[in-house]
Amino acid sequence: MKKVIKLICIILPLLIFVVGVNVYVDPANTYRTIPVSNKIISAFRSDQNMIISENYSDRTLIKKIILETDLSAPTIVMGSSRGAQISSDILGSESLNTSVTAAALEDIAAIWQMYLDSGKADDLENVVLSIDPWIFNENNNEARYQSYYYSYAKQFFRSCGLDLNTKNYLRYLGLGTNCISVAYFQASVKALPGRIAQDPIELFVPTDMPQAMGSPVLRSDNSYVYPMNYEYAEPTAVYDRVSLALRGIVDTFEEAKHPSERNTVVFENLILSMQSKGINVYFVISPYNPYVWDAMAADPKRYSFIFEVEDYLKDFAGNNGIPVAGSYDPGACGFSYGEFMDALHINSAATAILIDGLLKR
Repeated sequence: MKKVIKLICIILPLLIFVVGVNVYVDPANTYRTIPVSNKIISAFRSDQNMIISENYSDRTLIKKIILETDLSAPTIVMGSSRGAQISSDILGSESLNTSVTAAALEDIAAIWQMYLDSGKADDLENVVLSIDPWIFNENNNEARYQSYYYSYAKQFFRSCGLDLNTKNYLRYLGLGTNCISVAYFQASVKALPGRIAQDPIELFVPTDMPQAMGSPVLRSDNSYVYPMNYEYAEPTAVYDRVSLALRGIVDTFEEAKHPSERNTVVFENLILSMQSKGINVYFVISPYNPYVWDAMAADPKRYSFIFEVEDYLKDFAGNNGIPVAGSYDPGACGFSYGEFMDALHINSAATAILIDGLLKR
């Protein structure tokens, strides 16, 4: 018994120390999601943009906007970071961008379910879907939705006659597990000097500027603007970014042979649900960097998945009266290396070209 008490006396202070540092530093802003979201929403209400830290919860922000505010627009954009740059100015229509980082099909289903639950779906005129091929891979390992949107995703999947089981129980419990995470503690220790110097929430600053040099900007329609030093980086820097990401991207598509039947069922039900409300649906297919595309195009049998997804999307769109902008093939979009910031993202000028006049088609 004494040994147990002694062990507790050793471990408990250490645990308290780890939790204290993680909560105080909080490098991913896990415990500041609500005040950060409130600050951003306040700026949006004043029609201001917001200079942001890269570490903020976009899923929390979108959830609050849809379910807890009257912020709305006749056009919404849905997708991942690859569609996050699509703004009201680019579309030529008042819009709200609801894209989230590395969006899975479950994210899109959950966000649409929130629109249905809130009644805001009834006021929508247009939905612009930026569609990534990985949403048709049932085993894509993108599970961030589980900490934020699980119940909404499950609700929509059930409406399709399908069940949705969490892949990672701890993730479903939420990001509160960060407070006892050793890995999070290591990140907290590295970020400690900066945290002492400045509260991270002070990095979120309202602005009238459309873009900043070293920090991202959220426009008042929640579209994302990359920092100037990222968007306009030297070609060698872009090549380095592509090289780091290339293997992981093509490996994912090599593992997935065909679009998932379950995911195509959910996707088609999403479109049917939108169109049943008289909403105009538009597809955006954002291209991959030529280095990435060329690696897959050189062996189309090995990477058949991405080609099958694009063929499926264009066939489905043609059969359902849905205008389509773009292709996963950069050459088909008229783009080369200069339009890309990294392996996955075209720059703002290319985004404007890609979807020029989309809502008029």
